[in-house]
Amino acid sequence: MYCRSCGKELTGTPEFCLDCGARPMAGSGFCPACGAATTAMTGICTKCGARVAGRGDNTLPVLAHILGLFTGWLGPLIILLVTKEERVKNHARMALNWQLSFIIYSIVCHGAPKTGHLWAGQKRPVVGSYKVHHPVCPVKASSACLWR
Repeated sequence: MYCRSCGKELTGTPEFCLDCGARPMAGSGFCPACGAATTAMTGICTKCGARVAGRGDNTLPVLAHILGLFTGWLGPLIILLVTKEERVKNHARMALNWQLSFIIYSIVCHGAPKTGHLWAGQKRPVVGSYKVHHPVCPVKASSACLWR
């Protein structure tokens, strides 16, 4: 086993790496099976074929998509601005892109918001696509995949 933060070989399954002090599986810079360099977006190590994605915490990527249901574009934008992890930022960007596209699509198809109503006209095509897209993205994000 190798530390994913610094790439040093570890004996057994320690809770912390003795070289860098991080939790061995917390990083994304190295393959845990062979120690080869990887990136945050790497799913399978090109040197040994081991799966390197999907072992981290997927709470924020899932939250970026779920917040879109309740906060629209604001939730994904906040996650995009406060997180430092590139994988989470990618999910937040995708959720934000979807929310902004949804707003533009609604305005183009149904007119600008009117006083007294949320939107002018019927929203069936928009709501239908919204219901299909949103359940898929959080499920994919929970398995460390970026669905497009």
